Amino acid sequence: MDLPLFIYLKQANMKTVIVEKVVDLVAENTNVKSEQIMGRSREQGSGVVLARFLVYSILRDIYGLTYVTIAKSLNRRHSTVISAIQKLQRNPEQYNKFVEYRNYILNKSVNNAKEQINGIA
Repeated sequence: MDLPLFIYLKQANMKTVIVEKVVDLVAENTNVKSEQIMGRSREQGSGVVLARFLVYSILRDIYGLTYVTIAKSLNRRHSTVISAIQKLQRNPEQYNKFVEYRNYILNKSVNNAKEQINGIA
């Protein structure tokens, strides 16, 4: 059964909002601009590659988006996203450090949100 168009559009819009928020979150915490994360540069020393890996990982592991959805949202091929995640996972020590850093960013974001909510209440 196909979804009614308005439900499909609402789901697609939510995914877009999630991707934008995750890109902004990673940009804030890595000193890499959102435009650089969304851009085509492959410059290794700039932190852009790590920032993209963080975005891919958060969208896949935390939000459960498919590789295809992530790739389309970031103007990439799905094989690029798969390759990036697999590259990290090949080195368990590096991957563990990466996951720690990713979780640090996510926890920091949650704590900031809690502080903002407490400030309102």
